[in-house]
Amino acid sequence: MKREALLLVPLLLLVVLVGVVAAEIPDSLGLPAAAQIRLDHYIAHVSPLDATTVRSIARAEKPWNFVEDTSQATFGDSAHFQVDYGSAGSLPLPFPPKELWCVLLERRDTSTGDAVAGAAHEHVRS
Repeated sequence: MKREALLLVPLLLLVVLVGVVAAEIPDSLGLPAAAQIRLDHYIAHVSPLDATTVRSIARAEKPWNFVEDTSQATFGDSAHFQVDYGSAGSLPLPFPPKELWCVLLERRDTSTGDAVAGAAHEHVRS
């Protein structure tokens, strides 16, 4: 019984590790899970009648080129950062972002597309 318990501990640790790693793997659209949730919230905000779909997503190779002047309006639900739309904290967004995606959205009612930048800004503790 004791030997079986010793073998079970590493197996349980492996299962937990696989679960943690799987949570960080991007979904089928190429976004990490947290970024996909924020994109879904943004789409629901700008198109509450489900009239907008994601046409394509591309990860930026050089996110450091996305500077504050490049950003127009910001959307999010951050406890740390200021945003134009959504709930926000008090700190200005730090630029450049840690990660960046270009998302092409298509509106079914107008057959036009909008390109939006999905940026992962990182809070640096001092």
